[in-house]
Amino acid sequence: MKSNAAAAMDRKILVVNGHPDPRPEGFCAALCDAYEAGAKTRGCVTRRLNVGGFRLSSLAALQDPPNASLGDVEQAYRLMRAADRLAVIYPLWADGPPLELKQLFDIVARLDARLQPQNVQRDKAARIVVTTAMPAFLYRGKDAAAGRLKGIDGAPTFIGSVDTISPGQRTRWLEQLRGFGEKLN
Repeated sequence: MKSNAAAAMDRKILVVNGHPDPRPEGFCAALCDAYEAGAKTRGCVTRRLNVGGFRLSSLAALQDPPNASLGDVEQAYRLMRAADRLAVIYPLWADGPPLELKQLFDIVARLDARLQPQNVQRDKAARIVVTTAMPAFLYRGKDAAAGRLKGIDGAPTFIGSVDTISPGQRTRWLEQLRGFGEKLN
C-alpha cells in the first residue's frame, strides 16, 4: 500500500490556461502558476497547456475531416487523457468560456468518441477557476454555463471584478490557488 506522499507523486496534473492571450504576465497565467506550484509542492507531476497558443482556424478545421493532422490538438488530447486531474483557468467571455477553449474541449470529447467508442472516458475531475470583470456574486450559486466544458467535472470558482481588485486581493487569490494545488481540490 502506498503512502500519501507516494500516491501524490504518481498523480499527473494538467494545468490549462484557457485565456486566448498567451502572454505569461496575465492574471490567468499567474493563477495557473500558483496552482501548479502548489501541486508540485505536494509532489505531483504537472504539465501545462496554454490554449492561447492555438489558432482558432486550426481548431475549426479539425471538426470535420476524420483524418486531419492534429498537431497541437493531438498533444492537448494526449495530455488531457494522461492527466489524473485538470485545473482549468480562464476568463469569462460573453457569459462562457473563450471560444478556443470551448472548441478544444469539444474536439477532445469527439476524439474520445471516435478513437475509443467502446471506452469513452468519463468526465475528469477538475478545479475550474473563472475570472470575470463583473462581481463574482452574480455567478456563484447558479448553474452557470460559464463553468461548463465538455468532459470535465467540477464546480467553478469565480473571481470577480478582476479589473479593479487590489494587489492584496490578487495576492490572496494566488495564495488560495496555490492551496488548491497543494490539496488537489
